[in-house]
Amino acid sequence: MQAFELMNEQVKAYLAKDKTDYALLISGEWGCGKTHYYKEDLQKNAGKNFRFIYHSLNGATCITDVVNSVFLEIICPEKNIKQLTTGKSLLSGVSKLFADTNINTVFNAGSLLFNYCIDNYGQTKLASNENKIVIVFDDLERISDKVDITDLLGTIHTKFTLNNIKIIYIADDTKIKHRKKFNNEKEKYILRTLAFANDKNFVFDSFLKEQQIYSEDFMFILHEVFNEPQVNLRTVRFCIECYMDLYLSYKELPDDKYNSPEKLFYSICQLGKFYKQGNSDKKELQEQIETYFYKSYLNRNEDKEKTEYEKFAEQYYSKLEKQGFIYDLIYDGVFSKDDLAFYLKKPDYNEDPIFSLSNIQWMETKELTQKLIEIRNNLQDKKYTYRQYGFLKDSFLPNIIKLKLDSEENIYNLIADSVFAEQNLKELTDTFGYWQKDSFSELKEANNSFEQKLLLKYEEYCKQEKEKTVVHFYTCLKNCDRSIFAYTMPFQTIYTDIINFNYLDKIFELTNKSIYHFSYFIDSSICRLIEAYKYYTPELNSLNVFLEKTKTVLQAIDENDFLKIQAIQNLQNTIELAKQHIDNKE
Repeated sequence: MQAFELMNEQVKAYLAKDKTDYALLISGEWGCGKTHYYKEDLQKNAGKNFRFIYHSLNGATCITDVVNSVFLEIICPEKNIKQLTTGKSLLSGVSKLFADTNINTVFNAGSLLFNYCIDNYGQTKLASNENKIVIVFDDLERISDKVDITDLLGTIHTKFTLNNIKIIYIADDTKIKHRKKFNNEKEKYILRTLAFANDKNFVFDSFLKEQQIYSEDFMFILHEVFNEPQVNLRTVRFCIECYMDLYLSYKELPDDKYNSPEKLFYSICQLGKFYKQGNSDKKELQEQIETYFYKSYLNRNEDKEKTEYEKFAEQYYSKLEKQGFIYDLIYDGVFSKDDLAFYLKKPDYNEDPIFSLSNIQWMETKELTQKLIEIRNNLQDKKYTYRQYGFLKDSFLPNIIKLKLDSEENIYNLIADSVFAEQNLKELTDTFGYWQKDSFSELKEANNSFEQKLLLKYEEYCKQEKEKTVVHFYTCLKNCDRSIFAYTMPFQTIYTDIINFNYLDKIFELTNKSIYHFSYFIDSSICRLIEAYKYYTPELNSLNVFLEKTKTVLQAIDENDFLKIQAIQNLQNTIELAKQHIDNKE
């Protein structure tokens, strides 16, 4: 079971108990999504039998005020709470205004009587406990230093917990460990501290739908950029808001200049995360998003003294010539912190003779020969990666052959040795990854011996990636992990791949719960997809294999194992529906 599911099950088990005399503490780093989990998951899915009361302790200075605020919510309709709270505040304010006078005594007595009535009536209301009340105290670590935190826990325990009210505290408990007695005394009131874990798939889904920009591609990008186990959700929300700012800017463009900024989502998430980690200031981030994306698109064809990508390069002290490849990376939506690091590691990048060949028409033969020999020597030393292949093929190769300095086959062998060198394998793998995401970049056919070798390596890479996907898919099914949807849905050959990599039998050996999870995956990825035939028609044969497998498994199951029979029959029905949906081309 995944960490989030385990935590969620423990919270629900606590709520389901008839009688409890203890509280729970959900602890996690600031920004990791604890409050979001309560508001968007627990409260909405716990059922109608519970009445949730939420109270933030941020800045609270008085235990009595905290208790009375909760009692007010318990005993009053929501629409009357504001008026009563205002009245109480007015009594307190007037009392302070007329300090050391008889008027003060009157209003102070009124305030005390108000508190007494609320407390007394609240206790009576709790005794009946008609609804199952759950009180959630958030921001425990942000309470004022004026409050003894163990006194607060004791008061809440006496007033609420012992009246069979469920209490859930939300905090980063590492921020309150310095409080005296907390570690020693919390066990009197808090039975369990649960480490909070993100359900990233649920949160990403809700964030994107909140902005009405949900897509499988965006989900995939968020999982890829924020791939650490515990994600700061404020950073995720910040990145999405940055994208929305850009999106709204693009929407204002005239129709003839409009171009969807969706391909920039990956880059903006990387830049936003980079900024949130403290690696750039607000002004710099704004310039990167607005200037290097938005304005560079609008003005890309205008003659300027310096282009936007040149300014970008100069900002980071790079010596790149006016080739435009930084702009291309940005505009294609694949520019990231790693790409920037690649260029910054090469301060002598433009000193390489390969870039001088763009000015070949102004070179003398002797100078050109010298440059070509330099490049060949660099090739022999394995200094070039796939990034430079276009220059080598289009400028270097034709000229070295024209001057009869080397043969075409030998040069292609040198290119292969350099590109496939061990130190360049990571970059080559990243390139293959881009090819998979952006089909326009993929090398469709081989035009020479090097490209033949390159395509073979790419096919090998694709096979390995497919196998990784199948293994991940199987693991997600086994653990009933919801990340299966974001990770696997883009791979529309998953059913064929499962068969090809011999995972068919393994899937049918999984638990009933996992089989139901598989049925839900098929229903979500195919049955609910508009025009599914466009994507899954090639998978019909593989789905037929799955369908035949369900029939074979049903024949072999013990007739008394009705739960297994029910799970397989449900899967069988789902596959039948998926096939019909694919066949329906209307």
